[in-house]
Amino acid sequence: MKRLLMLDIKLLRFFPYIILTLFIAAILFKVFVGYDSATQVFVGYDNDMQVDKKEITFSFTDTFFILTMICVFFIHAQKYDTLRKHKIIQWYETLPVNKKDIRMENIILVLLSHAILLIFAFVFYAIHNELINIQAIILMFGISLTMNGFMLMIGIKNNLTYLLLVSIASVLFILAFGFHYLLIMNDINLNLNLTKRDFWRLYLYQFPYVVNAFGLGLCLLSFKVHRKV
Repeated sequence: MKRLLMLDIKLLRFFPYIILTLFIAAILFKVFVGYDSATQVFVGYDNDMQVDKKEITFSFTDTFFILTMICVFFIHAQKYDTLRKHKIIQWYETLPVNKKDIRMENIILVLLSHAILLIFAFVFYAIHNELINIQAIILMFGISLTMNGFMLMIGIKNNLTYLLLVSIASVLFILAFGFHYLLIMNDINLNLNLTKRDFWRLYLYQFPYVVNAFGLGLCLLSFKVHRKV
């Protein structure tokens, strides 16, 4: 199992280096730029009266973190993309190992990469005591787990399957960023108190955990329900 995992890491080629580079960049931005995503307060005028207004600045730091998450999502797909490009899928599937070991290793690769990403998220948001902001990325994390679960279950059989799954995931990521991540950041930084409303509390702060549980269940279930690549 260990040798199989090491082989799969080699099949990822340059991907681990990209993820490591993004990880370092995100940490450096977080340490030296710090609150680039914090609420900026400035003085404005409303009906000739001086008032404080707030706006959210663009966050390069969080952008690096989200890019890291997207790369982690592609880890399993990148492995099979390498196998297809070099036309070694048949060789890989005839390795002198149990088929169940290959399935288990695929699951371990996905879950291990997401576990490392989760640890990184806690470290990233703990740097300036912003752990509350981790709630903003929980839905995107769950989408990554869920789509990888589908990949594990149905297999990446051909380019059409690959494009279909990646396209669906891309749309879901964009929707999660625009209608979940940004809403939570606004709720936190602008004190919108959306948690006081039942719908927003359910959608923003509880629904993402359901998606994560569903995604984890799919990954584990793929060990039993699996189709050949």
